[in-house]
Amino acid sequence: MAADAAACPSDPPARKPLKDKHWYPLRDGVVGAVYNETSNTIYVGFPGQGICGIAPGGYAPYSVTEQVSQYDNWVYPLIVSATADGYNGVCVAAVDPDVGYPGVLIVGKPACSNTLSASRQNDDVQERMSTLSEDESVELRSGNTVIVATRLEDDGDVAKQWTGSDTWAVTDWARIDLRVKQL
Repeated sequence: MAADAAACPSDPPARKPLKDKHWYPLRDGVVGAVYNETSNTIYVGFPGQGICGIAPGGYAPYSVTEQVSQYDNWVYPLIVSATADGYNGVCVAAVDPDVGYPGVLIVGKPACSNTLSASRQNDDVQERMSTLSEDESVELRSGNTVIVATRLEDDGDVAKQWTGSDTWAVTDWARIDLRVKQL
C-alpha cells in the first residue's frame, strides 16, 4: 500500500472516503462493496473525500446518495484508480433514480466531478447508463478498465448496516457491488 493512501476499511458501514461528502439518509441512494480482483492495489474514493487503497483480493463498502438541487439531480461518481493520486483510472456512478431501475455508468476521469442523474430527463445519461434488475450484472469497459457491476437483492436491514443509518428512508436503497477485474 502506498504511504500516501491508507487502507480502506473493509467492515460496514461505509465511511470516508467511500461515503460521499453530501451523504444524507433521506434521499435515494446506493450501497455496495468495491472488490479488487486485480493483481495490484487499487485506489478508490469520492471526489473531495480523499483516496484509500484496496489490496488484491480485498473489498470495501461504499455508500452514495442522489443529490437534489433546485435545477437538477446529481450523482457523485466513485474514483477507481491504479495510482494513489486518483488520476490513473475511471469513475463509476451508481444511480438509484426516483423512478425506474437502478443502474451504473462508467465515465472517463476528466468527467469525474459530477454526473447527471438518470432520474431526470437527460438523454445522454439515460443512453449510457446500464440499468439493473435484482441479481443482474453488467460488464463496464473504458479503455483497458473492466468493472463488473452486480445488483443484489434489495434488503433493508443490509442497507441500514452498510449506510450506518437506522432510518426508514434507506430501506429501499439499491445494492450494487462493483468488481474491478482490470485497471
